[in-house]
Amino acid sequence: MNEKFLSRGKCKANGEWGKGYLLYDEISGIASIVTYVNLNGAIYDLSEINIYEVIPETVGRCTGLPDINFKTIFEGDILEIYGEDFLAKVSWCESTAQFVLIFYTTNVISDFNSHCSRQCQVVGNIYDDYVAIGGDQT
Repeated sequence: MNEKFLSRGKCKANGEWGKGYLLYDEISGIASIVTYVNLNGAIYDLSEINIYEVIPETVGRCTGLPDINFKTIFEGDILEIYGEDFLAKVSWCESTAQFVLIFYTTNVISDFNSHCSRQCQVVGNIYDDYVAIGGDQT
């Protein structure tokens, strides 16, 4: 899959995370993740297509960058920033059309790209781990 268009969301059926392409119906509010096997730009086996309804609030876009362990970073992830010893969440800023980091201890917002992805590690996400690091449930 092309990570530029990759999204993830928590499946309604089993609570597990699904990664794929996002389908969102604005009228019904239903969000789904679609996964399939794409071989050289063509889908060869339609039985390989899967569609999972996800909880819309948990949908996050892929930043296109990996962390220090080569784990893909998504909107909603909690990152540990090395050298600064801070935790920050990855968010999308509509007004500047870019990913940003919001630091927990200071509430400072910083440009995501100014923190090299190799200097951070995904340590959780705001849906599963936010309360565990001392935040309120979102």
